[in-house]
Amino acid sequence: GHKVPPPGVAPRRGPKEKYVNSVLRTPKSAICPSRTESASAGQDRRQGRLMTSRHVRTPIMAPLLLTVSVVIILFMRHGDSLKFWSRAAENPSNTHRALRLQRDVTEEKESLVESKEGRAQENPKEIRYVAFGTSSTWGSGVKGLDRETDVYPKLLSPNAANLSVRASGPGTPAMCLMSMTGGFGSDALYDVIIIEYHNRMLDEVDIVALYIFVDRLKKRFPDALVVFVRTWYIVGMIGYADPAYGSWVDIKQWNRIAGADTPPFHSDQFAKKFIRSVEDGFQWMWRNSLLRRDENLSQIASSVGAEIISLPRPENAVDFFSYLQYFAPDAHHLSIEGHKEIARRVAKIVDR
Repeated sequence: GHKVPPPGVAPRRGPKEKYVNSVLRTPKSAICPSRTESASAGQDRRQGRLMTSRHVRTPIMAPLLLTVSVVIILFMRHGDSLKFWSRAAENPSNTHRALRLQRDVTEEKESLVESKEGRAQENPKEIRYVAFGTSSTWGSGVKGLDRETDVYPKLLSPNAANLSVRASGPGTPAMCLMSMTGGFGSDALYDVIIIEYHNRMLDEVDIVALYIFVDRLKKRFPDALVVFVRTWYIVGMIGYADPAYGSWVDIKQWNRIAGADTPPFHSDQFAKKFIRSVEDGFQWMWRNSLLRRDENLSQIASSVGAEIISLPRPENAVDFFSYLQYFAPDAHHLSIEGHKEIARRVAKIVDR
């Protein structure tokens, strides 16, 4: 049965309670990215009228701010189904285009969301995309990559909304969905929602946050097609067991400690070095956590009836060289070809 803690001892909290409590304790303005900054707030900052911590500590303001903060969080969590937040877009500007890729030209498809009153009639076939994810979706890792044309959301549509945030997980959109999609009364409406958080599917706090996020998404965009992206990477997921260096040696660490040189992953020198390691009996393998990530993502996708597309990967880790083209020089983020491959696979789901 449920154990009652001794007097004076606080009850232990699970991951979900810890996540929710951390959200309640953190000012929303300190976390949530907004698509546009309000002119009035900018003017206030210029004139030095923004509230400071000295004001927050006054006896009158402290209870008031606490009450307002709690009300805002509760309203965010339970008010997603309000009509004025889910109204149809009146002036959509997106026009679905054929993918400009090396292979596969996709045909225009009608919007997955039924036409609604007030929607512009000149774009009856537009498909509106939005993407949430990590630095890979954002476009990190490739010198010269144009985030307005080369990342996979923009390959699907030039007007796709890429709301990915670097160095963050699903906790950001779980808390900030309203501000990220334009706020209350926004005309934003999306037909296809792409989510890329596979690499964050180990920590239970991230898993709980993703459940909360997709639950809010389905209330906000009930007719949208949700597509999860299952990624992988070389650095961090491929290595070998060696008691001399601990239970696991990552391939990046091995490249640094084996031999006098540390050649780039895409170089012929690294290829020769790796082949020699295989000939010397190295047992390269996937990190055990990879399968756990896959399972956790599949369960979350099933909970909302979402699709999953996967970046191609070999069954055996030692065969990763055939897939090196999908990765940036750091062997972690996506290359331009990796973005194209994901765009092709998302388009195939949308067009079927």
